[in-house]
Parts: sequence; C-alpha cells; structure tokens
Amino acid sequence: MKYNQIGTKIKELRIHNNLKQSEFAQIFGVSTQAVSKWENGGTPDIDVLISIADRFDISLDDLCGRTAHGENQLENSLYFSVLNASESERMKRSCHYCWSIFKGATGINAIENLGYSSVSAEDVEFSRCRVSRDEGIAYFLSSQNAQLMALMPEPEKGFASILTSTEQYSKLFHILSDPHALELFIFVCTRQQLLFSIRLASRETNIPEKEVERIFQKFEDYSWLVREPADIDDESIMLYRPAYKEYFIFFLFFAQELIHNPRFLYLGSVTNRTKPLLNECDDGKENK
Repeated sequence: MKYNQIGTKIKELRIHNNLKQSEFAQIFGVSTQAVSKWENGGTPDIDVLISIADRFDISLDDLCGRTAHGENQLENSLYFSVLNASESERMKRSCHYCWSIFKGATGINAIENLGYSSVSAEDVEFSRCRVSRDEGIAYFLSSQNAQLMALMPEPEKGFASILTSTEQYSKLFHILSDPHALELFIFVCTRQQLLFSIRLASRETNIPEKEVERIFQKFEDYSWLVREPADIDDESIMLYRPAYKEYFIFFLFFAQELIHNPRFLYLGSVTNRTKPLLNECDDGKENK
C-alpha cells in the first residue's frame, strides 16, 4: 500500500465532490488539519478509510491505490470509475473506456496508439471503424452528434441463427416504409409517458384521423402503443400511451449507416472473414 496514493485519492474525491477540506473533515468527524495531513502523505485510521470508501462508493483497493490484478478487480475499477463520475460525464467516460475495449478486441494496428476523440458529423470517413472476422463483428462511431460502440461475438450457430423469418422482417419494413406510419412513429417517440388521442396525433401530423387510427392499430400489434379507454364528460374515448422501445434509436442509427457510403474508413476497416456474414451452422457443421 502506498500512503501517498491514499492522500491523492482522498484529494481527488474531495475536489470532485466540490468539498472544502473543512467540509470533508466535518463529514468524517475529524479536524481540517487531519484532512490536510492525509492529502500530504498521511493516512487515516482503518475505520475512517472504510467510512470514506462507503461514502463515495469505491473499493478500499481503489482508495488505497492498490494495483488491480485479475479481471474482477479490473471490472470493479472500471465500474467505480464510471460510477463516481458526474451524471453528465458518465456516458462520455464510458465511451473512452469502450474505445480501449474496441482497440483490444479488434487488434487493429493502425489505431493502437490513437486516443479517443470525436470529429464533426460530416467526416464520415474519419469517425468510423469496423471489423468483420470469423469470431464476430464490431463497429465504432465517434462523431460529435453520435457516439456508439457495437461488439457482437459470432453465435455458435452463426448470425443467421438469430434472425426471424424473412416474412416478419418484410412486414416490419413494409409498415415503416409507409411515410405516414414513420411520421406517426416519430410523433409517438417524441411523447413522454402521457396519454394522447387520435385527434391530437392527427392535428400534430396533419394526417387524417381514419389513417391515424389504421396505423395505430398496427402499432398496437407490435406493442408500440398501449390502448387505454377513458370516460370524459359522459363520453367514452380511446387514448394511447407510448410503449416504444429505446432500441428503435439503434435501428434508426444503423439504417442511417446503411445510407452512408464512405470511400474508406480512416480509423480502420478490417474484413478477413472466411465465411459468409449470415453463415449458419447445423449440428456443429457449417452449411455450405
């Protein structure tokens, strides 16, 4: 254990939480001089160390500056590092860690020494990195208006084994290809968990009420909407509550990526699969 590392960590926690030494001291029932001493090389008693660790949700190993050994300790370090970030910084810090994971998982030499950064949305070639190997596929985007990492190991029976029937996909794409349906779905996604009527949806989108009712019925089939009848002024009306899935945003994102056609990917593009992308295995053997 390195005592100077304890003091450094205590100071880091205090500053991160916008606490003066006197305020930090008051929380743990010690003097301001004691906090100053810790931050300059001293060390608290074990019971105080435990109290500090509990207060700021970090491990004693992290507080004491012990080097993480093994996967569990590394995972804990990453967990507490993200957890102790401010809410506005957690996603950003996670993206930095994801970039390191992506580099390690894909092994692209060209990006090994590149730090995490974002570029303007217009720089299609400079913000994307993709990998397609027999072990799986990976994709990384770091533009100023969208940042995402996708890492998907190849299933034992191939990617084709996770797909549903082409009929179901055709039905879904047919619904979303209807301009009115897509506009109404975007309208639904802009709503909070508040009830709304067909009349309101029609007024907001300029789509006739009969058409709204027809499309909403399809949305109900996919559980994108929940119907809730209500009695208002002795009149029964039908209201709707959005039940959309957040992964629709991923769907829209990757649909947009299909539209993009970059000439090259500056960050890296590795395709060395020896089998089709939608390869499916049968009883442990690949279908040829």
